[in-house]
Amino acid sequence: MDLIIFAQTNELTIEKQAKMRGKTKKTVQAFAWPGWRTVVLVVFVIVLGVLMVACGSLRVGIYKVRLQDVACDPPAPFSDMMFSTAEQPDGTTWYTYENAYLKVTWELTNTRFGLVLQNKTTDSLVVFWEEAAYINQNNDTLRVIHDGIDFFEKDRQQLPTVLKPLESVSDFLIPEANIHYDPDNFTLWRINHLFYEGKKDIGLKVFIELPLGIMGTYTKYRFIFLVEDWNRT
Repeated sequence: MDLIIFAQTNELTIEKQAKMRGKTKKTVQAFAWPGWRTVVLVVFVIVLGVLMVACGSLRVGIYKVRLQDVACDPPAPFSDMMFSTAEQPDGTTWYTYENAYLKVTWELTNTRFGLVLQNKTTDSLVVFWEEAAYINQNNDTLRVIHDGIDFFEKDRQQLPTVLKPLESVSDFLIPEANIHYDPDNFTLWRINHLFYEGKKDIGLKVFIELPLGIMGTYTKYRFIFLVEDWNRT
């Protein structure tokens, strides 16, 4: 899938940064709903033109990241599994993994792993969010939080989700370490990008570990994502 990622340069002065930051805030305000404490911002490159960070301007680049493989521990008692891809009208790609017990579809953005998880069994399926993890390109294992967790309470323990037979859940995972309180930001929060080294990230792998309780068995699934390419736009 294609991810729009921004790489930093140091071309603007502090004075220009302040002016541009003010313009960006006004533009973002037009898209935000009042009363939100945790707001997920969709960045429209055409509308905003350019976003600012503390050190300077940002150049747009596109990562190509795909779901390469899936492993589980203990090993699955079956060999039948299916991978599929679906190109979306907005240019993104959905990656789907499916076996006899579950179906999970992934959609990545700059900052998070979106997923739709379906329980295909006639028994309950349990998602152990607190034990899930993201292993980044530097091999750091990071705790993740999922949808519904207030960023102000991101340190608190996450309760499992229980899916009834044939039930689905739409959610996302964000590395907790990537979430930073930022009083200068309209949303009060800044979320670091998953990838930021441009061509240096090509060929590297990242992992999502998602522990599940399936048919009474605790199974840790590892979803393996490969950075295939990066191009400056």
